[in-house]
Amino acid sequence: MTGVRRYGWLGLIGLVAIAATACAGEGETLDDSTVTVFGPYVGADADRFAEVIADFERSTGIDVAYTGSVDFVADLRQRAVGNQRPDVAMVPQPGVVDALVDSEVLEPLEIDTVQAVREAFGDAALEATPWKLRFAVPYRSNVKSLVWYRPDVFAENGWEVPQTLDELRSLVDDIGAGGTMAPWCFSVFAGSSTGWPATDWIEDLVLRRAGADVYEQWAQGELSWQSPQIEAAFREFRKLVVDDERSAGGLRAVLQTEVPSAGAPLFADPPGCAMYKQASFAEDWFPGDTAIGSGADLDSIARPTDTAEEPRSVPAGDAAVAVADRPNVNRVMAFIASADGGRAWADDGGFVSRRIDVELEDYYNDVDAGVAAILRSDTTTRFDASDVLPADVGSDLLWRQVTDWLNGSLKLDDLLASLDEALEIDD
Repeated sequence: MTGVRRYGWLGLIGLVAIAATACAGEGETLDDSTVTVFGPYVGADADRFAEVIADFERSTGIDVAYTGSVDFVADLRQRAVGNQRPDVAMVPQPGVVDALVDSEVLEPLEIDTVQAVREAFGDAALEATPWKLRFAVPYRSNVKSLVWYRPDVFAENGWEVPQTLDELRSLVDDIGAGGTMAPWCFSVFAGSSTGWPATDWIEDLVLRRAGADVYEQWAQGELSWQSPQIEAAFREFRKLVVDDERSAGGLRAVLQTEVPSAGAPLFADPPGCAMYKQASFAEDWFPGDTAIGSGADLDSIARPTDTAEEPRSVPAGDAAVAVADRPNVNRVMAFIASADGGRAWADDGGFVSRRIDVELEDYYNDVDAGVAAILRSDTTTRFDASDVLPADVGSDLLWRQVTDWLNGSLKLDDLLASLDEALEIDD
């Protein structure tokens, strides 16, 4: 390896725009009683975030003005160029935070806030959390490795819940041969972020087939994408999930269905798919009356590994960063970092924290509690690789090229070689 190339994620113009407006007295006049927050939470997530913040607003008199976007990264870039920078951003990728830190855009956190985070997370969580804690407050976590399924459909068809990769492969073959439904619900279409669900699958397969050490080397840019372990994960993902109509609606649906709608066939009568591999936050996309958990309408299992005795999961999450340095911005950041800020959302559902002082009993349902238990257990976890990579690679080039590979416009060998070149990795 010759070193990881750090890309100018926002572009020079955008970075200059942010830096120019970061100084007091320049750009638009700001009322310190209002703190603007920009993040990826929309729909039910945005509503929950508003509820979480409401008590803080009432007790402090600070107005937290939140704006969410499904195209968060692209829209953050546009806001920077348009002189509409937020005071606080809820960033879903460590690679984006790294780019902002390297560009000297972010304000360092107050020491008390940093110390509070370190004490609340515990050593194990901190070791598995690639955020720059001097600038970022880890907030919401999720596990990407869940397989959602309907217990009633499994019981009706006599299917056993798979515990190993071999059992999963066998089940997929059986469902495919039956012809009544597709094994999977799956899609990759997500606007400027199209492709990320495919990389989630590939990351899971790398971690489970090749192990944690190989995964870590790969995610850190120390292992060639053309290595046999990485190429095998790409090929297995395609064979298991995409080829031979493995996904409901075929390749057209994989490429054109919006990601939040991809799981809809699971709830149809009769169902159009048997399983839906998606992160813990996907429960916000399910029908509102869906009961989630053991013995309910919908349940989930951690994605099976090579053996049932070696559980491995790929988590991801969001962190809050401060772009402005004002007293009330610091107060908002301190609240986001607090246990109260975590418990308020945990009690409302669709949220998991890596804080050890948010008790499992605080969570809305047993799936959320189970995800929290995974994140604080001895289960081998490795952060989402595409989120850790430099932003212009992991959150841009990789997602685009995986999509091109799926639609047939790019060969896998060329994709892998291109990523090695982008990251300056010697084959």
